[in-house]
Amino acid sequence: MSVERECVERGCTTRYRGTQSRCWDHRAVERRCQRNGCESVYRGTTLLCVACRTVERECAAKDCSAIYWGDRSLCNDCRKSDRQCPDCGGTFWGRTTRCGPCWWRQIPADVRSAIARANGNAYRARKLAAQVAGPVSAAEYERIRSEGPCVYCGEPATEVDHVRSLASHGGWEHPSNLVPACRFCNASKSDRLLIDWDQARVFHAVRRSEKVAAEYKRQLSELESLSV
Repeated sequence: MSVERECVERGCTTRYRGTQSRCWDHRAVERRCQRNGCESVYRGTTLLCVACRTVERECAAKDCSAIYWGDRSLCNDCRKSDRQCPDCGGTFWGRTTRCGPCWWRQIPADVRSAIARANGNAYRARKLAAQVAGPVSAAEYERIRSEGPCVYCGEPATEVDHVRSLASHGGWEHPSNLVPACRFCNASKSDRLLIDWDQARVFHAVRRSEKVAAEYKRQLSELESLSV
């Protein structure tokens, strides 16, 4: 039965929700993907690597017909539930054991500072390398954000998202690649391709943003050409 547990491994205090007596870190081992033709080596608990498990699916939950790209039988929204954080006692809607602020606070202060510094430096470097016609001004970012709501869910926009990620997919630092987004969608999408993220939110954006629609069409075409 899937319940909230604490890892039984000596010295480990990780709390998680599942059916196993040990947390993922203590169950995961180095493996070689078992799918024919795939030689990927990875650390995990499954027989197939993430790439081979990730396919287009229809959510198996009752009354949900969301189409998404992933390796779970339920879409992201159906896997979420109302939860109570064991650290602060607050309630939140999500899939994790702790709420976001408590998860961040459990990391040692010096490690948090190092992560924030490294992320900031890396992000500035990516933006600089991805410039097309010079830097995009703060005023332009604010103009795009104010065009809200969030193209992915319809909530008030508080941030700006790069439709094609700067991190690993060749996105560019240009207004044509920027759309208004809420904090949740921007963080959830992170550096994923549109075809690899929450398809319900992507389809919402495709209907409302020409920028997202064009990029989604490009990614689907590229995926089809690779599968031929």
